[in-house]
Amino acid sequence: MNINKRFTLYPCCILTRGVKRAVICDLQRAKYKLIPLALYTLLTDYGSLSIKEVIDEFRGNEETILSYYNYLLDNDWGILEDKNQSMFTPVSNGFYNPKLITNVIFDYDKNSNYQLGLAISKSEELHCENIEIRLYDVFDVNFLEDNIFAFLEGTSIRNLELLVQYSNELTLKRIIDMRIKNPRITRIVVSSSHCEKVERYSGFQVIYTTKTINSEIHCGKIMPYYFNSDISMYTESLHFNNCLNAKIAVDRKGNIKNCPSMKRIWGHINKDSLLKIASDKEFQKIWHIKKDDIKVCHKCEFRYLCQDCRAYIENENDIYSKPLKCNYDPLNV
Repeated sequence: MNINKRFTLYPCCILTRGVKRAVICDLQRAKYKLIPLALYTLLTDYGSLSIKEVIDEFRGNEETILSYYNYLLDNDWGILEDKNQSMFTPVSNGFYNPKLITNVIFDYDKNSNYQLGLAISKSEELHCENIEIRLYDVFDVNFLEDNIFAFLEGTSIRNLELLVQYSNELTLKRIIDMRIKNPRITRIVVSSSHCEKVERYSGFQVIYTTKTINSEIHCGKIMPYYFNSDISMYTESLHFNNCLNAKIAVDRKGNIKNCPSMKRIWGHINKDSLLKIASDKEFQKIWHIKKDDIKVCHKCEFRYLCQDCRAYIENENDIYSKPLKCNYDPLNV
């Protein structure tokens, strides 16, 4: 290692400080790792110095400092450069999506009082590319064909995620055949399965879970499994609520909401326009509650990786309170 050079972090490697530790997030590789605050400080407060100058600043700690730089280089998070030169420009933190609504959720069961296919057709006024349909009862393949897939042709929808309940009819072969006929399907989650497994194919995955997911109350769980470290997630998290921004939902009763789990009802799919409701500035207010605004979360090193839930919160009277289903406390690591 040439200690006369300085270490330069790749622009796609973003640092986030928590109370007791930090995270380095590689947005290009969609990976992240925890790092000590000492390394965070080395990269932020002393990033313009050569390695030799850093060693001179902290005499007696040469071994630790060199181990830090070797760790960074071994993980390919940056390069050594001449002190007064850099071949990189910062990554833009801006976030922009031209779509008013990027995601629509439909919840449905056998007691739902709206027609799923017609609701899908009605959502076309939003020109949304991504929809998620969560079926909380067992429905056969014919129902899927007649009430979902038949209504996708000629629409703006490009990605369809399905939650279905396990049945003997819904074999993996049947699911793959279904996907071949309907290439818009990007993911199918099979609830109440006999096993836990994931089948991955090009542009498509099938997730089998033994968990019984039969209502919207299963939403809002905060855990590392759901962390997302790509650049879109990161930049959206800086400016918006990364769960509710540009999203609209229809619950099992046909009520239009920001999310099926939220209490406030804005209309009903049988009589109201999704576009009109989505364009309402009051409806959009919750889109702007970002992680840096939320109690406890604003001190968390994972805040830009973690999707936020405003439906289940610790204090129902405080929309800025911590997610109820998060067990992590950044103050007590």
